[in-house]
Amino acid sequence: MERVLFWSDIVVYGKEVSRFTHITTNANFEVFCILKDTSPSSNIAANITIEEVAPRDSCSATEVQSGAHIILALQRLESGNFVWHEAHVLDSASYDATSDNLNTAVSVCGLQQVALPTDYSSDSANPTCPSVPMDVTCYSGRGATHRHLLVTVITVFIHISAILLLDSCTKLGIV
Repeated sequence: MERVLFWSDIVVYGKEVSRFTHITTNANFEVFCILKDTSPSSNIAANITIEEVAPRDSCSATEVQSGAHIILALQRLESGNFVWHEAHVLDSASYDATSDNLNTAVSVCGLQQVALPTDYSSDSANPTCPSVPMDVTCYSGRGATHRHLLVTVITVFIHISAILLLDSCTKLGIV
């Protein structure tokens, strides 16, 4: 989770409200708070559209249940809408918004500037944004610890395996 959130331009906490079809299946998403936004157009509303949530290819690991509170990594499209940011093959862009995951999320470098959506309504019944501990030592994505190095090695192994599998499937005419 930390690696995906570190490399993502945008990370939000919220819930998928509904899905609708316009060529592909898109989703209406309610943003409770913005955990990270390094995009040039840093203007994220309380209700956004996420494009192409279905159909997904077999390399996508993101699954979102409508109504579930989640932490979600996103990329902004030129249209102003968003897509899931799955950093690598088989990475998920979505994580359950448990208290442990929210605490982990705000420990990722770049996620300490928690903000509300631009059109936030104070009479909203939304959950509160997570608080950032004053003494947080953030995850920098540089593999500084053995755990992070191990995650990197495993990720590289998975990526190479996926490439080899895709190549085999292509040769057999499955893809």
